[in-house]
Amino acid sequence: HAPCSSTPPLALAVCAVRLCCWRRAACGVGASGGVDEYDARDAEIMRHAQAAAQLHNMGRVEEAVRKLDDAEASFKAARALRPKDPQAFVTIATAMLNSQRFDDAMKYWKEAATLVQDSHAREWIRGRMRWSAYGKVSTKRDGIYSQGQGNLTRALALITKQVKIYPEFPTLHHDKATTHIMLSAM
Repeated sequence: HAPCSSTPPLALAVCAVRLCCWRRAACGVGASGGVDEYDARDAEIMRHAQAAAQLHNMGRVEEAVRKLDDAEASFKAARALRPKDPQAFVTIATAMLNSQRFDDAMKYWKEAATLVQDSHAREWIRGRMRWSAYGKVSTKRDGIYSQGQGNLTRALALITKQVKIYPEFPTLHHDKATTHIMLSAM
């Protein structure tokens, strides 16, 4: 079916998004005033998120959750140093997205969007917000659809939500039509 979030939580590698140019250009942040400490906290977020992914992939889910909590603690430390710098928001949002904590990701993406003045950067963040919303609906759909054995009526409602998020995805329209056919054959 359509591209979705069928990958187990935390299985995706944490994206190493660097937005130093945004920090300088969009936020006016220079090389002084705690950037080194801020960057260290931002790097911690990524390290904790990567460790969480590895632990989850080894089946050590409780430890993985604790590592994500550590990532959020590092984020809070970075935010305390530079509350108007979007980098840590982007890093933690990426970690939450990759961990399939979509609501948390959306919260951080929204905050990052308010901190970025560059229209291209803001548009990129909006795209990540859109992908987070799609991931949330896709994960629900995967659970409900259950390889054609689940609740097709509820799956169809979720496909409709997916189409609203990404109307240009032809596979979603195919999935919607196929589900309609499956329902009419019942």
